[in-house]
Amino acid sequence: MPDKRTGATRTKKKAAGPGTHHSPFYFLMGENSVEAEEYVEALLAVVMEKNLRPFNFTVFEGRQFPLGEFRAVMDELPVAAKKRVVLIKDYQKLNSDTRAAIEKHLQKPVREYLIVIFWLVEEPSPSHQGKKEKKTDKKPISADLQKLGEVMQFPGGHKALVPWVEKQFERRKLSADREVLEHFLTVVGAFPQKLAVEADKVACYLYPNSIVTRDLVDELASPAPQYRIFSLSDAIGARDSTKAVHGVRELLRDGVEPVALLGYLVSHFRNLLAVKSAEGSRATKDALAKSLGMHPYTAERALIQARSFSEKRLIQALELILRADLSLKTGKQEPHLLMELLLLKLCEKRR
Repeated sequence: MPDKRTGATRTKKKAAGPGTHHSPFYFLMGENSVEAEEYVEALLAVVMEKNLRPFNFTVFEGRQFPLGEFRAVMDELPVAAKKRVVLIKDYQKLNSDTRAAIEKHLQKPVREYLIVIFWLVEEPSPSHQGKKEKKTDKKPISADLQKLGEVMQFPGGHKALVPWVEKQFERRKLSADREVLEHFLTVVGAFPQKLAVEADKVACYLYPNSIVTRDLVDELASPAPQYRIFSLSDAIGARDSTKAVHGVRELLRDGVEPVALLGYLVSHFRNLLAVKSAEGSRATKDALAKSLGMHPYTAERALIQARSFSEKRLIQALELILRADLSLKTGKQEPHLLMELLLLKLCEKRR
């Protein structure tokens, strides 16, 4: 069965296996695009031979949806295959009129030879996280259409991705204990596409060996912006303006949006302020992580970094970051220059 290969979470009836009835519609949701792609691949393998895909598998994507072409494809019978499959990418980003036209055409009547996959998976981007995207409809699929199909969830987030990362390692014949898996996910970030690429990189480097260590992760993995913020914060705490400016230049050069970088800094310094306020309670890193909603590794690093700042300096840092955010959004300064000036101010010795 397709779902057994991927481990997707079902929120409705089970997906049928080979030789049995399939749902006419599948609604793929969540944040793990890699797992969702694996599910589509497994479903295609059940209903058609790979050499028949050019004749029986059609993908529609883009905001300018070709309704005429879509209607024509819907009426075409499969060629030497069990089913014809149509995948509509980023369905939630289509306008409401287009979605209404699609659903009206699909429901009258439901075609037994056809499977339509609605792709509603939205994976966060490492370089754009924090940047406001165009709002999409929270309920893009009508209740009537959902009743005819099957909703498949592909969750993201740190907790959900740990077992998924373990499976990715196993597929590449890599071996790592739980602590190393957690560290790998923390360093790379909760971005499935990036995690899969980094796992490939580790496997190539280690071959023919298989044991992954924490030191190897630190040496090989490309850290996510959130992880690199710790190094930036270390430089600010030590008032090392040269290292801080170099760090922010690297992040911007690697494609991190200035508005996203400011978001990371605000979140990080708020965490430091919360940790600083809790220092008197002598809470353990695990208790702190639970109370503040952090990963234990993040709480441990925050506890260490908070010692480099007074509460007053943390509040001043947040004020500077929020002012920079306002300047960025009002276009008062060139974004890269604004970020460098912010880091210089955060490192000033008189603060």
